[in-house]
This record gives sequence, C-alpha cells and structure tokens, in this order.
Amino acid sequence: MHLRLLLSTLLLLAINTSYAQLLTQPQKDSLIKLSCDIAKQDMKYRQSPYSDSVTIAYQHQDSISLMHFSELMTHNDSVTINQLLGIIKRWGYPSEKLFGKGVCDLTTVLIHWNNGFPEWFNDPMIVKMFKKEIQRGNITKNNIDYVYYFFVSHTAHDMDYYYLMNTSRKDYGLKVYTDKQFAREERIPEPPKH
Repeated sequence: MHLRLLLSTLLLLAINTSYAQLLTQPQKDSLIKLSCDIAKQDMKYRQSPYSDSVTIAYQHQDSISLMHFSELMTHNDSVTINQLLGIIKRWGYPSEKLFGKGVCDLTTVLIHWNNGFPEWFNDPMIVKMFKKEIQRGNITKNNIDYVYYFFVSHTAHDMDYYYLMNTSRKDYGLKVYTDKQFAREERIPEPPKH
C-alpha cells in the first residue's frame, strides 16, 4: 500500500514538473526574445510619435483622435497581456531564474493590466496564478506591490476599486491600503520594484 502511494506521489510530482525545465536553450532564447518583444509592444503607443500626437490632440480638444488612440491602446494592452498570460500558463512568469539572462522586465505590462483592466488583474484566478509564480520565485511580492502602488499613486481613480484591490492585496499577503491612502489623502511609501 505504501509503495503504491509513493509511486502515485512521484508520478504527480513528475507531471507537475515545470515545462520550463524541459526547454532547450534555443527555446529559452526564443522565450527571452518574446518577453522583450512584449515589453516593446507594450510601450508602442506610449512613446513618440504616438505620445506626441496625443499631446497635440489634447491641446486641440480633438476627441475623435483621442478616442481612436484610446481604442488602439486598449487593443494593444489586451494583446500584450494575453501574450504574457499564455507564457505564464504554459511555462511560468518570464524571469532569469526560469529562462536565463536577458529576460525583459514586464512590470510595466502588469501595471498597464491593473490600470486598464483592474477586474481582470484582480480576478481570484489571476491572483492565485501570480501567488504560485511568487512561490516559484519567478516574480516577487514587491513587483505585485509596486503594481498596486502605481495604480493608487499615479492613476486617476475613485474609490470603486478599493475593496477589489485590497482583497487581492490581502490574498498576496500585502498590507491593505487605508481609505485615506487609496483616496490619496495619505502618502504611500514607494515599495521597491524587485
């Protein structure tokens, strides 16, 4: 009986072994490149010449151009987020530990995910996925904390997401924000990014 239990346990461990451990170096190199492509794509509409066009549209109160830019940004963000999500689900969060040196930092993708799609980023299944990646050492709790800090400190918002984000913060084992911190009536110390 004990032998059967031992064999079952070993089989489960073998099945749950990370796919990343089975990757060849050329495959890891491809995933490193993909992480950098995602980081570049994420910033595509946030840099010149697009950012300059948005500034001009604001100055001229060109609502049609601003709406078009917003649609481009939303579409682009959903594409990069889904690309990242696909990598995480298959291999894990892109990290040096997982793929080797040269992996691009994707914290800004997480920031844009939480800023643009907070219900999605704070979905309990997504939180569970990131908690697993924290446990595996592919991302730090500080990275996640920084994503929330950025939202509260730098993104225009009201109190609508207060409960949602604090529930997620609690799940991550992070200190919850007070209502005054969330409303920007009290300063939040900036957490380290890594």
